[in-house]
Order: sequence, then C-alpha cells, then structure tokens
Amino acid sequence: MKVLLRSICLSVLSISCSSNDDNNAISYPSFGSEIDVTINGLVFDAMEPFLSPNGNYQFFNNLNDGINTKLYYANKVNDSTFNFEGELLGTNQATSPHLDAVADMDTDGIFIGHRPETILQN
Repeated sequence: MKVLLRSICLSVLSISCSSNDDNNAISYPSFGSEIDVTINGLVFDAMEPFLSPNGNYQFFNNLNDGINTKLYYANKVNDSTFNFEGELLGTNQATSPHLDAVADMDTDGIFIGHRPETILQN
C-alpha cells in the first residue's frame, strides 16, 4: 500500500511540475559576428559602448578612471560607422568624479539612473 501511495504521489508531482506550455519559453536574441566600428572624429578610446534601442546612437565613456570620465555619443551612418557628436550634456557632473556609470537606456530613450533632462529622443 505504501509503495502504491508513493508511486501515485510521485506521478502527480512529476506531472504537475512538467509543462509543455511554450508560452513560458524564454526567447533569446541572436547575434551575428563581431564587426569593427569606426567613429569618425573620435580621438580617444570609446569605452563601454551602448546602442540606443533604435540603433541610431552609440553612447560610450572615455577612459573610466572615476575622475575625468564623461559620457559621449555618436550618430549612426551605417552598421559599422558613426559620427562623433561630443559630450552628452546633462549627464556629467561639473566636479570630480564626473561620471561613475555606463550608458544604459530603456526602450523609451530614457537613461537609467539619470535625471529626466538627460533624455535623448529616438
């Protein structure tokens, strides 16, 4: 009797924990091969790059030393070329440390962790 009860419990538990529901499946994006990117007019290294949700802007830091680090941006020309526009005004402090973050934006074009006036419209 114990064996039968144990078998029934294990069967019910097994069925309740398994699911064939594809609606809960996690979907991951696929990525292509890496490509070299050129930022026309940039004279320093672009660090910690981030593309805006629409792909039209690339945001990046200069060397992240916690003292003179600032956030910059460039406009997209094509998939491998951007034009350097300059410092992203409103995101950098006037006194050291100037920036202690990396670019991160939500789907509405709002920088995460920054004031609303630092929005760059898509």
